Amino acid sequence: MKKVLIFILLSIFYIENCHSGEGGYAGSAFRMGLGARPKALGGAFVAISDDSYAAYYNPGGLPFLKDRYINASIMFLSLDRKLNYFNFSQSIKPAGGFSIGWINAGVGNLYERSFEGEKGGIIDYSENAFCFSFAQIINKYISVGLTGKLLYHKLYQLTAKGFGFDLGILVKPIKNLRFGLLVKDLNARYSWNSNEIYERGSSIKDNFPIITRMGTAYNIEKYNLLVAFDIEKNQKSDSKFHLGVEKRLKEQFSLRGGINDGNLCFGGGLKIPLLGKLSFIDYSFENVEFDESPSQILTLTITL
Repeated sequence: MKKVLIFILLSIFYIENCHSGEGGYAGSAFRMGLGARPKALGGAFVAISDDSYAAYYNPGGLPFLKDRYINASIMFLSLDRKLNYFNFSQSIKPAGGFSIGWINAGVGNLYERSFEGEKGGIIDYSENAFCFSFAQIINKYISVGLTGKLLYHKLYQLTAKGFGFDLGILVKPIKNLRFGLLVKDLNARYSWNSNEIYERGSSIKDNFPIITRMGTAYNIEKYNLLVAFDIEKNQKSDSKFHLGVEKRLKEQFSLRGGINDGNLCFGGGLKIPLLGKLSFIDYSFENVEFDESPSQILTLTITL
């Protein structure tokens, strides 16, 4: 237990001294992280990926899902922003798993304005990713997963489409220890064409930065404690570090805390009976350094 505490303290020190900002590039909403449980763990989830968020953090975890999951997640953000996620995931016997999901992001209450400042109609702004994931266990130690994403962005009268994919690998060398690798947003881009709207329009491609994430997680059964640590590299910015700890209290409740690239996170989860099945309600809170208010996420997961 002393070694675990030393590991956590050193990780906190390292993260706090390596925090860096990130500029705005295409698809930024899809890189904010999803789900109350992963976010409460500081985003350190690439080596855990044992629930309905495996498709986002590491599709290689899909074959190890214990149930079929329907998931709905809402993120409460400042400045009328929204980020929602809906997902269905399950394992496929004997050694596979799949998932379908929809990520929806946008900003509300955007109005047209004249040069005199008069309010006009509402401007439509939204980003969507329709995700399809499949994974397969290669041998008793390794599983590999792939997520394909159909991308659609609407900005006023302009629309952009695209396609990208994520590759995830999960390694389980010994009991309770996991390693994960994720390469995210390969080939992902928006293709814009304004020639049909403007007399002097243009056609451009807006590429997503490729992200590589590596992580490890260890389950300390004696203390009902899960510890995870991720390193993330965005090709357009400096490395980010994620640390998370989950403490399971009895069978119904979990407490979580973490650091997401310098931002403190915490939350909890509750198991409840719903429709004759065991379901989960999770909550997370993150104190975002460069935002006017914290971000909060509420997630409902129904097992089938």
